[in-house]
Amino acid sequence: MVLAKAGDRHQWNRILRYARLRQYFHVVCHLPFYANKSISGFQIIKKEIGIALAEFGFQFHGNSCLFRFTHTDLLQFLHFQKGVRSLNEKCTINVVQQGLFVPGCSFSVLEPGGRIGNFTEENRDKWWYCNSPEAAFSSLPEIKTILFNGVLPFFQLASVESKFPELIECDRHQFIWKNSTFLHEGYFYLKCKQYDKAMNAFQVKPSRVNKFKTIKKYVENGEFERIDKQLQENVHYARSLLKS
Repeated sequence: MVLAKAGDRHQWNRILRYARLRQYFHVVCHLPFYANKSISGFQIIKKEIGIALAEFGFQFHGNSCLFRFTHTDLLQFLHFQKGVRSLNEKCTINVVQQGLFVPGCSFSVLEPGGRIGNFTEENRDKWWYCNSPEAAFSSLPEIKTILFNGVLPFFQLASVESKFPELIECDRHQFIWKNSTFLHEGYFYLKCKQYDKAMNAFQVKPSRVNKFKTIKKYVENGEFERIDKQLQENVHYARSLLKS
Protein backbone atom coordinates (compact mmCIF):
# COMPACT_ATOMS: atom_id res chain seq x y z
CA MET A 1 0.00 0.00 0.00
CA VAL A 2 1.28 3.49 -0.84
CA LEU A 3 1.46 5.57 2.34
CA ALA A 4 -0.69 8.68 2.51
CA LYS A 5 1.34 11.86 2.59
CA ALA A 6 1.52 13.25 6.11
CA GLY A 7 0.11 16.56 4.87
CA ASP A 8 -3.08 14.88 3.64
CA ARG A 9 -4.57 14.57 7.10
CA HIS A 10 -8.10 13.78 5.91
CA GLN A 11 -6.94 10.88 3.75
CA TRP A 12 -4.82 9.52 6.61
CA ASN A 13 -7.77 9.73 9.04
CA ARG A 14 -10.01 7.88 6.57
CA ILE A 15 -7.42 5.12 6.23
CA LEU A 16 -7.21 4.72 10.00
CA ARG A 17 -11.00 4.71 10.52
CA TYR A 18 -11.43 2.03 7.84
CA ALA A 19 -8.61 -0.06 9.32
CA ARG A 20 -10.04 0.15 12.86
CA LEU A 21 -13.48 -0.98 11.68
CA ARG A 22 -12.11 -3.90 9.72
CA GLN A 23 -9.92 -4.99 12.63
CA TYR A 24 -12.92 -5.04 15.00
CA PHE A 25 -14.73 -7.57 12.82
CA HIS A 26 -11.51 -9.53 12.29
CA VAL A 27 -11.05 -10.04 16.06
CA VAL A 28 -14.68 -11.03 16.62
CA CYS A 29 -14.54 -13.65 13.88
CA HIS A 30 -11.11 -15.16 14.51
CA LEU A 31 -11.06 -16.19 18.17
CA PRO A 32 -12.92 -19.46 17.42
CA PHE A 33 -10.37 -20.13 14.65
CA TYR A 34 -7.51 -20.21 17.20
CA ALA A 35 -9.38 -21.99 19.97
CA ASN A 36 -8.51 -25.54 18.87
CA LYS A 37 -5.03 -24.84 17.51
CA SER A 38 -1.69 -25.31 19.24
CA ILE A 39 -0.58 -21.69 19.19
CA SER A 40 0.42 -19.46 22.10
CA GLY A 41 -1.24 -16.20 22.97
CA PHE A 42 2.03 -14.39 22.23
CA GLN A 43 2.10 -15.87 18.72
CA ILE A 44 -1.52 -14.84 18.20
CA ILE A 45 -0.74 -11.24 19.14
CA LYS A 46 2.17 -11.11 16.71
CA LYS A 47 0.14 -12.71 13.94
CA GLU A 48 -2.88 -10.44 14.45
CA ILE A 49 -0.80 -7.28 14.61
CA GLY A 50 0.96 -8.42 11.44
CA ILE A 51 -2.41 -8.77 9.70
CA ALA A 52 -3.53 -5.37 10.99
CA LEU A 53 -0.42 -3.55 9.76
CA ALA A 54 0.12 -5.32 6.45
CA GLU A 55 -1.89 -2.70 4.57
CA PHE A 56 0.45 -0.03 5.96
CA GLY A 57 3.44 -1.71 4.35
CA PHE A 58 4.72 -3.72 7.34
CA GLN A 59 6.12 -7.22 6.98
CA PHE A 60 7.85 -9.65 9.31
CA HIS A 61 11.57 -9.90 9.76
CA GLY A 62 12.14 -13.17 11.59
CA ASN A 63 9.66 -13.94 14.35
CA SER A 64 10.00 -10.82 16.48
CA CYS A 65 9.93 -7.76 14.21
CA LEU A 66 7.42 -6.07 11.91
CA PHE A 67 9.09 -3.49 9.70
CA ARG A 68 8.81 -1.21 6.71
CA PHE A 69 11.11 1.09 4.76
CA THR A 70 9.89 4.61 3.95
CA HIS A 71 10.47 6.77 0.89
CA THR A 72 12.63 9.02 3.09
CA ASP A 73 15.05 6.16 3.81
CA LEU A 74 13.84 5.21 7.27
CA LEU A 75 13.57 1.81 8.90
CA GLN A 76 10.47 1.73 11.10
CA PHE A 77 9.82 -1.42 13.08
CA LEU A 78 7.98 -3.01 15.99
CA HIS A 79 9.86 -5.48 18.15
CA PHE A 80 7.67 -7.90 20.15
CA GLN A 81 9.03 -8.69 23.60
CA LYS A 82 7.89 -11.52 25.86
CA GLY A 83 8.20 -10.89 29.59
CA VAL A 84 10.30 -12.93 31.99
CA ARG A 85 10.07 -13.66 35.71
CA SER A 86 7.13 -11.73 37.15
CA LEU A 87 6.08 -10.66 33.62
CA ASN A 88 6.30 -14.12 32.04
CA GLU A 89 2.57 -14.13 31.21
CA LYS A 90 2.73 -10.74 29.50
CA CYS A 91 4.26 -9.05 26.47
CA THR A 92 4.98 -5.56 25.18
CA ILE A 93 6.15 -3.90 21.96
CA ASN A 94 9.22 -1.77 21.32
CA VAL A 95 8.71 0.96 18.71
CA VAL A 96 11.84 1.91 16.76
CA GLN A 97 12.70 4.34 14.01
CA GLN A 98 16.19 4.39 12.49
CA GLY A 99 17.67 6.11 9.48
CA LEU A 100 19.01 3.81 6.80
CA PHE A 101 21.53 6.61 6.25
CA VAL A 102 22.94 6.10 9.79
CA PRO A 103 25.88 3.66 10.01
CA GLY A 104 24.97 0.60 12.06
CA CYS A 105 21.25 0.55 11.22
CA SER A 106 20.05 -2.80 12.54
CA PHE A 107 17.07 -4.76 13.87
CA SER A 108 19.17 -5.69 16.90
CA VAL A 109 19.37 -2.06 18.05
CA LEU A 110 16.18 -0.73 19.66
CA GLU A 111 17.17 2.95 19.45
CA PRO A 112 16.02 5.57 18.72
CA GLY A 113 12.70 4.39 20.08
CA GLY A 114 10.57 3.57 23.07
CA ARG A 115 7.88 1.25 24.36
CA ILE A 116 4.40 1.28 22.88
CA GLY A 117 3.09 2.70 26.18
CA ASN A 118 5.08 5.89 25.54
CA PHE A 119 2.68 6.65 22.70
CA THR A 120 -0.30 6.99 25.04
CA GLU A 121 -1.38 10.05 27.03
CA GLU A 122 -0.14 8.34 30.20
CA ASN A 123 3.30 7.90 28.57
CA ARG A 124 4.16 4.86 30.69
CA ASP A 125 5.36 1.32 30.13
CA LYS A 126 2.49 -1.09 29.37
CA TRP A 127 2.38 -4.91 29.25
CA TRP A 128 -0.47 -7.21 28.21
CA TYR A 129 -1.42 -10.77 29.10
CA CYS A 130 -0.67 -13.28 26.36
CA ASN A 131 -0.68 -16.58 28.27
CA SER A 132 -3.67 -18.02 26.35
CA PRO A 133 -5.66 -17.34 23.14
CA GLU A 134 -8.43 -15.79 25.23
CA ALA A 135 -5.98 -13.50 27.04
CA ALA A 136 -4.40 -12.50 23.73
CA PHE A 137 -7.73 -11.50 22.21
CA SER A 138 -8.62 -9.57 25.36
CA SER A 139 -5.33 -7.66 25.00
CA LEU A 140 -5.48 -7.01 21.26
CA PRO A 141 -8.10 -4.20 21.19
CA GLU A 142 -6.04 -1.92 23.44
CA ILE A 143 -2.80 -2.74 21.63
CA LYS A 144 -4.38 -1.97 18.26
CA THR A 145 -5.94 1.24 19.58
CA ILE A 146 -2.51 2.51 20.64
CA LEU A 147 -0.99 1.45 17.32
CA PHE A 148 -3.69 3.19 15.26
CA ASN A 149 -4.01 6.30 17.45
CA GLY A 150 -0.41 6.78 18.57
CA VAL A 151 2.27 4.76 16.79
CA LEU A 152 1.09 4.91 13.16
CA PRO A 153 0.44 8.69 13.22
CA PHE A 154 3.91 9.12 14.74
CA PHE A 155 5.48 6.97 12.03
CA GLN A 156 3.58 8.92 9.39
CA LEU A 157 4.73 12.29 10.74
CA ALA A 158 8.27 11.05 11.23
CA SER A 159 8.43 9.90 7.59
CA VAL A 160 8.52 13.52 6.39
CA GLU A 161 12.10 14.74 5.97
CA SER A 162 11.24 18.37 6.76
CA LYS A 163 9.84 17.18 10.12
CA PHE A 164 13.10 15.55 11.27
CA PRO A 165 14.20 18.56 13.40
CA GLU A 166 10.76 18.70 15.04
CA LEU A 167 10.94 14.96 15.70
CA ILE A 168 14.23 15.41 17.57
CA GLU A 169 13.45 18.65 19.39
CA CYS A 170 9.79 18.47 20.45
CA ASP A 171 9.08 17.57 24.07
CA ARG A 172 6.46 14.96 23.16
CA HIS A 173 9.01 12.62 21.61
CA GLN A 174 11.97 13.17 23.92
CA PHE A 175 11.62 9.61 25.24
CA ILE A 176 12.93 8.39 21.87
CA TRP A 177 16.24 10.20 22.14
CA LYS A 178 18.78 9.26 24.79
CA ASN A 179 22.42 10.11 25.44
CA SER A 180 23.35 7.10 23.35
CA THR A 181 21.40 8.32 20.28
CA PHE A 182 23.52 11.39 19.51
CA LEU A 183 24.89 9.62 16.42
CA HIS A 184 21.36 9.14 15.07
CA GLU A 185 20.46 12.75 15.85
CA GLY A 186 23.48 14.01 13.94
CA TYR A 187 22.73 11.94 10.85
CA PHE A 188 19.05 12.91 10.90
CA TYR A 189 20.16 16.55 10.86
CA LEU A 190 22.57 15.81 7.99
CA LYS A 191 19.73 14.19 6.05
CA CYS A 192 17.57 17.34 6.28
CA LYS A 193 20.59 19.60 5.62
CA GLN A 194 20.78 21.12 9.12
CA TYR A 195 24.56 20.89 9.11
CA ASP A 196 25.38 23.05 12.15
CA LYS A 197 22.97 21.07 14.33
CA ALA A 198 24.47 17.84 12.99
CA MET A 199 27.98 18.88 13.99
CA ASN A 200 26.77 19.97 17.43
CA ALA A 201 25.21 16.52 17.95
CA PHE A 202 28.38 14.75 16.82
CA GLN A 203 30.48 16.80 19.28
CA VAL A 204 29.07 14.69 22.12
CA LYS A 205 31.63 12.04 21.17
CA PRO A 206 33.36 12.62 17.81
CA SER A 207 35.38 9.41 18.14
CA ARG A 208 32.14 7.43 17.74
CA VAL A 209 31.31 9.13 14.42
CA ASN A 210 32.62 7.25 11.40
CA LYS A 211 34.68 9.60 9.18
CA PHE A 212 33.97 12.54 11.50
CA LYS A 213 36.93 14.59 10.26
CA THR A 214 35.86 14.07 6.66
CA ILE A 215 32.27 15.09 7.39
CA LYS A 216 33.50 18.12 9.33
CA LYS A 217 35.69 19.15 6.39
CA TYR A 218 32.79 18.77 3.93
CA VAL A 219 30.60 20.99 6.11
CA GLU A 220 33.29 23.64 6.57
CA ASN A 221 34.00 23.71 2.82
CA GLY A 222 30.34 23.69 1.80
CA GLU A 223 30.77 20.38 -0.06
CA PHE A 224 27.26 19.28 0.78
CA GLU A 225 26.84 17.11 -2.30
CA ARG A 226 29.60 14.87 -0.94
CA ILE A 227 27.66 14.47 2.30
CA ASP A 228 24.54 13.52 0.32
CA LYS A 229 26.58 10.96 -1.61
CA GLN A 230 27.89 9.44 1.63
CA LEU A 231 24.37 9.21 3.04
CA GLN A 232 23.15 7.45 -0.11
CA GLU A 233 26.00 4.97 0.13
CA ASN A 234 24.98 4.26 3.72
CA VAL A 235 21.37 3.70 2.59
CA HIS A 236 22.41 1.30 -0.17
CA TYR A 237 24.55 -0.72 2.22
CA ALA A 238 21.88 -0.84 4.94
CA ARG A 239 19.15 -1.98 2.53
CA SER A 240 21.32 -4.79 1.17
CA LEU A 241 22.28 -5.89 4.67
CA LEU A 242 18.77 -5.78 6.17
CA LYS A 243 17.23 -7.68 3.27
CA SER A 244 19.76 -10.51 3.46
